[in-house]
Amino acid sequence: MTMTSRREMIAVLAVVLVGAALVLLAGTQPWASVPGADVTEPTSVEAALKGSAISPGARALGLVGLAGIVALLATRRMGRRVVGVLLALAGLATCALSLFWSVDPPALLGDASATVDRTFWSWVSVAGGVLVLLGGVLAAIRSSRWPAMGSRY
Repeated sequence: MTMTSRREMIAVLAVVLVGAALVLLAGTQPWASVPGADVTEPTSVEAALKGSAISPGARALGLVGLAGIVALLATRRMGRRVVGVLLALAGLATCALSLFWSVDPPALLGDASATVDRTFWSWVSVAGGVLVLLGGVLAAIRSSRWPAMGSRY
């Protein structure tokens, strides 16, 4: 059974949508916790451990992924290829920013980095970045076969 060009386009758009949603969701979640933290600790410390504070660029790139979906729908052949390449680059950058935190905690936490437990949310952001990257590559390669909006739009 072969996939029609319309179904292929919808599948790629769905991959990018899920990836961008994962990145945005991960940005709202805590990427680390401080074991044995005192209850009287200010909430600003908690806020500093969320993905949006640790890696704000990753969350912004999640928004780029959502904008890319609209751009893929609104453009035609060469425009779609350019958008696909931009989506692939955004996915790659999201992976890099999220992996930076996962492998080596940034200076945001200072000396406390040795006593910080990382959560899995940074890896969720990496997975979302991989999906956006995959969708962007597929769009760059296959989008010339997809149907386009009418010229009146």
